[in-house]
Amino acid sequence: MAILNQERHQTDELLCALAYGHLLLKEEEVSRQILKTLISQHPTSPSTEEALDLYERHVYAQQITGEGPAEIKKLKWELIEKYPHTRLARRSLEPLSQERDFPFGTLEAIAQEWIRKESENPLPHFYLATACNSHKQKIDIASIHIERATNLLLQDKLRLFNGPFGRQSDQYLPSAYLTGAELFLQLNNFAKALSSVKAAQALEEEIGHRSYELEGRIWEAISNLARAEQAYWVAWQRGSKEAEESLREIYERRHGSLAGFEDYVSKKNPTDTAGPARKKAAPSFSVTALDGKQIDLGTLRGKLVVLNFWFIDCAPCRVEIPRLNQLVREFKPRDKDIVFIAFALDKKEELQTFLRKQEFAYQIVAASEDLADKFGVSAFPTHIVLDREGRVEWKVAGEDEQTYEHLRRVIERELK
Repeated sequence: MAILNQERHQTDELLCALAYGHLLLKEEEVSRQILKTLISQHPTSPSTEEALDLYERHVYAQQITGEGPAEIKKLKWELIEKYPHTRLARRSLEPLSQERDFPFGTLEAIAQEWIRKESENPLPHFYLATACNSHKQKIDIASIHIERATNLLLQDKLRLFNGPFGRQSDQYLPSAYLTGAELFLQLNNFAKALSSVKAAQALEEEIGHRSYELEGRIWEAISNLARAEQAYWVAWQRGSKEAEESLREIYERRHGSLAGFEDYVSKKNPTDTAGPARKKAAPSFSVTALDGKQIDLGTLRGKLVVLNFWFIDCAPCRVEIPRLNQLVREFKPRDKDIVFIAFALDKKEELQTFLRKQEFAYQIVAASEDLADKFGVSAFPTHIVLDREGRVEWKVAGEDEQTYEHLRRVIERELK
């Protein structure tokens, strides 16, 4: 690093390497100063884009907070505002489309330029509709773009732009239908809102709450409280606190008070709900954990089974481990009724080395690629909860505080 720092002619590639090198040496402030120089001298260089990407990934993986990450985020946003036609701007459109603090006009300019160049690519249409929805602007225009995006996804046009190894149409379609449902609801087009949310439910691989919570809002908007209640109940079953509040409001409107609500909601017949009446049986498995313990799903009947699919090089997987450890500690008094299993893709030796430095309170199973396939896991981390009969109760991919809270609420409800 010392030799590289002394180079008189510091190209954009060299500055990128220096910025990342100092990050690896845990010298975030030095890395940040080099990155600021790179942004100033080479604002549209691919090396600047790469350096920003490396910085953000490292900061996330190491959970670095404070003024450094905030300063780089501000500089990146300013860069995108100034140069909205760069590849950096295009690649940033997906996350920025949900950032309410980012200027809507810039998002619109990025998407429109992208559409001009790739009119049959569904993504810029999708992200523009998402931006309109997040900023509550041009909802009528957004509805046109989301229908365009959905039609292009249904025709599998995305493969022409993402290639065989990128995310494909079936991975975007549920979110596109949900975005459409939200937009049509704002336009009071209830027929399209309902058909869109039902399409999302039919296609989504995750067993989460969002689509049923939205369905409840649609039925409530047209004053069909019975169907709204059914949809909210499914969302509540899947960990939604917001759905529970909606159920309380409907119950109070019907009965004049909340007396008896807890008993009512816990005994509601699941076959009367808007959700699927039959849960799917989980794939059977018989494995050996790192500690030598045999784990067979058949012998776990009567227990709640919480699964985590992960691998060591997955930064979100590593970041969530402390939260998952806290979850295990929280339910320790009920350990006769619940078991936590983490299926890793890594080999036994790699996991043993990793776990010497990082505690993971789940039972760890190595080399679980085949099981990940059997459970239909396509993104990491993925969390799955199996009920006491070995059926899939809940399945969600991703790592954030909201996912953790929903998982905790599902476990609490199932253990009652």
